[in-house]
Amino acid sequence: MKKTRNKLGTPVYDLQSMLRSISSGNVNILPVIPDGIYGPNTYASVQSFQSFYGLNPTGITDYITWNRIVSEYEKGLHNIPACQIKYKPVLSNPEISILQTKLKHLKAIYLSENAIEPNGRFDEETATMIKWMQRVSGLRETGNADILTQHALEGMFQNSIID
Repeated sequence: MKKTRNKLGTPVYDLQSMLRSISSGNVNILPVIPDGIYGPNTYASVQSFQSFYGLNPTGITDYITWNRIVSEYEKGLHNIPACQIKYKPVLSNPEISILQTKLKHLKAIYLSENAIEPNGRFDEETATMIKWMQRVSGLRETGNADILTQHALEGMFQNSIID
């Protein structure tokens, strides 16, 4: 049977995803595998984060801890040297096909419209769909699949498949 996250697990999943990202650049933060369950591994990861950043190491994600995690996560995203991931329109790439499939799914749900068929090419139609997704996510509309856009797309896609 396929395990699905419920809507109540989404904030925990987001917390775990941010902690995993932060821990990838900081060996003092225990990594956690996002599963939407605030179990012992999440508790330990939060506690290690709190200890490292001078917060009370309770293992509980209070308002101060949550805001600090979000802040550190966002700093990490903005400090990635090659933050812009651009694909040449002439390339055929399986990652582009996956991106197009997710965009097609989201556009069908949110706009009840047909979208492009995934073709593996980063073309003008794909860039237009990315701009649409950036607009509805509150991101700057560049048409590029940068890391912030990819995170927003993944979050929208994951939330759209939750029953």
